[in-house]
Amino acid sequence: MSDDDEATIEAIRHRMMEVRRDLKQDLATSARDMTDWRSYVRASPWIAIASAVAVGYLLAPKGPAVVRLSGIELQNLARNGQATAMASVPQPKKSLARSLFSSLAGLAARSAMTYVTHRLTNANRPRTEENAPV
Repeated sequence: MSDDDEATIEAIRHRMMEVRRDLKQDLATSARDMTDWRSYVRASPWIAIASAVAVGYLLAPKGPAVVRLSGIELQNLARNGQATAMASVPQPKKSLARSLFSSLAGLAARSAMTYVTHRLTNANRPRTEENAPV
């Protein structure tokens, strides 16, 4: 083998080492990005918001079923004596703790939505001295 062939072989070996090193770094970065939910939100914020709304809609408790009766049906129930029994069903009372928790949960949800909206609108804005964090 000549010196030129050995230099070429050494250059190829050196280049292969660089490619392997870059590949390891790229794989580590992509694996980290795949497990980080923030990268999905950054990549497609509208899909993330739509998904969150859909999940919230599916998980939200449904209200009680409302029965609407016509005037004739109410008269029939009153004649049979069943109307008074239905009207005397006690309604659950709201406790102070439940009301307070409901108010705080709404406040927390609004604050979280404001924070997410602020982060999404300022995500692609270049940092300057005016909008840099203090």
